[in-house]
Amino acid sequence: MLAIDPNLLGDQDEFIGNVTTLIGKVKATAKLPGIDEIFVPGERGNRQASRIKESGVIEIEDNLLEKLKKAAG
Repeated sequence: MLAIDPNLLGDQDEFIGNVTTLIGKVKATAKLPGIDEIFVPGERGNRQASRIKESGVIEIEDNLLEKLKKAAG
């Protein structure tokens, strides 16, 4: 993981604007057949986290649930 203070790269508002423009261009790229949406890093995970927070439910596979129950005693 690498974190960079955007203020070191110049004006923060300009940086955010440039990143927003870049994301828009990436998401507007022509999609291959069968692809509905292009995701940027972290986007799917953020959506999943939002769904979990809204529903209060985390879906896990049955075998993992059984192992967790066994480990919990």
